[in-house]
Amino acid sequence: MESIEETNGAFTSGDELAEPITQTIDLGNGSGDVTIILRYFPEPDEQKTELHGLIVSSEAMARASPVWKQMFAGQWAETKAGRRLVLDHREDDYKAVVTIMNIIHLRFNDVPQTVTPGELKAIATFTDQRMATALVVPWIERWLKHLSWSVEIVGYETEWLWVAWEFGLADVFDRVACRLAYGAPVPVAKSIPQPSMAGTLSHSGEPVYSPEEHEVQDILYDVDFNMLPPGVEGK
Repeated sequence: MESIEETNGAFTSGDELAEPITQTIDLGNGSGDVTIILRYFPEPDEQKTELHGLIVSSEAMARASPVWKQMFAGQWAETKAGRRLVLDHREDDYKAVVTIMNIIHLRFNDVPQTVTPGELKAIATFTDQRMATALVVPWIERWLKHLSWSVEIVGYETEWLWVAWEFGLADVFDRVACRLAYGAPVPVAKSIPQPSMAGTLSHSGEPVYSPEEHEVQDILYDVDFNMLPPGVEGK
C-alpha cells in the first residue's frame, strides 16, 4: 500500500492512503519525480473505484504552468529532496488530468482526438485552475469541431459556459448565457446539426426548431448555478 504524508497540499512518505494504488502509469520515461494520485471509475460499474498513480516529471509540469512552477519551488523543493512528491488529485476528473499530463510529457499519440462536452468542460476547468490554457491549443479546434452540434442542445449549458469562458468563444458564451439569463426559447433538436467545414462555432447553423415550437418554448429551465464558471450571474 502506498504510504504518504501531507505537506502543504502535496505529499511525501508517511501516513497511509485509505485505499491501495491498483495501477501505476509512468509518463516520465524513468525520470519522473512526482506521483499524481487519481480516482478511476472502471466501466461500466461507476460505483466501484480504484486509485491510479501517474509518475510524472516536476520539470515538465513547471514548464507548462506558472502554478506548478511556483508549487515546485521553495519549501516543496526542499521537502522533495531524496523522495518522490505525491500530489492528491482524487477529486479531479481522471481523463482531464491524464490528457494534460500526456500533453506536457509530449505523449501526443495518447491525447484523445475527440472528447465529450463533459470531458471538455473538465479539461477547461483543470487548465483554468492551473493557468495552462495554451497547452491544449493544438487540439482545441478539432475538439470543438466535433462538439459544435451540442451548442444549442438543452442540457449542455453548464459545459458550454465553462468551455466558452476558458477558450475565448465569446459568441457561444453570449448565446448560452442569454438563453439562461432571459429564459429565451429553448431549441428542440430535430437532428444533430453538422459542424461547419471551417470548424468554427462563432456563427449559428440552421435552426433546429420550428416557429411553432419557438412560441411554446419560452420558459426557464433548471440549471445548477454552482456549476457555472466564475463571474457568471447567479454563481
